[in-house]
Amino acid sequence: MKYEIVIEGATPPSKNQTKSWHWAKRAKVKKEWEESIGWLLKAKKVPKMQKCYMQVLISFADNKKRDEHNFLHDALADSLVKAGIIPDDCGKYLIIAMPVFVDDDKKYTKLILEELKVGGTD
Repeated sequence: MKYEIVIEGATPPSKNQTKSWHWAKRAKVKKEWEESIGWLLKAKKVPKMQKCYMQVLISFADNKKRDEHNFLHDALADSLVKAGIIPDDCGKYLIIAMPVFVDDDKKYTKLILEELKVGGTD
């Protein structure tokens, strides 16, 4: 089953932005993202998963050029751990696809989560 979590009006800061921030500001922004995603996961009743595949869709509502790899953030993965969806954000429990930029007139970040089967044959 797939679960979609949408953070309306927000996009994660790029690694290029955050690398010059004071550590306390980075920690504060990371915590805000984790808490927002955590509440949305609970509201959607996303269950615990043995292994999760996460796709990240980001719409900036503008046409600026950006590099997708600069938007792979610990906060997105850590939020799944803190919400109890997966036990750890290592590759054993989580696979994250490269973010996809969506051409839309609204600013948002969407996480699409899907449980992956572990072991056995299909």
